[in-house]
Parts: sequence; C-alpha cells; structure tokens
Amino acid sequence: MKRFQNVSKSGEIMQTQKKPITQPEALLTGIHPQEVSLEDFQSLDNFQKKHADKFTKAQLNWLLRFRDRNGLAESGAVIMVARKFYLHESRFAAWFNSQKA
Repeated sequence: MKRFQNVSKSGEIMQTQKKPITQPEALLTGIHPQEVSLEDFQSLDNFQKKHADKFTKAQLNWLLRFRDRNGLAESGAVIMVARKFYLHESRFAAWFNSQKA
C-alpha cells in the first residue's frame, strides 16, 4: 500500500495510508471484475445501432454527458478509453432498470 504525506494546519507533516479503492455498491451486479472480457463492451455507435428502437444517438450522448449526476458512471456501465465511450450492456441494462419515473 502506498503512503503519502499530508500537512496539517499547524504545518506538521503526517504520514497517512492511502485507502484501497473499492468497487461502488452499484457494481455488485453479480459480475466479478475478473470475469469481464472485452466482448462485454460495445462502442457507443454499436450500442446505439443495436438498441436503436430504445435510444437515439442524442439520448445516449445526453446520458453520457450527465453520467456523474444520473449514476451511470457509478454503475460501471460506461468507460472512456482514448476519448471514446464504451458501454457494458448488462450493467447498462441493470442501471436502466433501476431508473424510476
């Protein structure tokens, strides 16, 4: 575990331990991180084409733009690599199902 220095208000240097990163509760959808493969993710365009009857490109872009507010980022359903979005279909479905009108 890495350590880093923290300076108190009095100027005293304190050694603290960095907390390990844990998965958000929303990620606990029955899928272990080790069980996820690249085939589980689809590019935004492919996802939209597959689900064109449910989402327009503009709707998906809006959901992704506000992913921190609407819980989509926390769900683990979306990742961004090299400025390109990829969606995990089953996690997205679980997040979508949890939305209330």
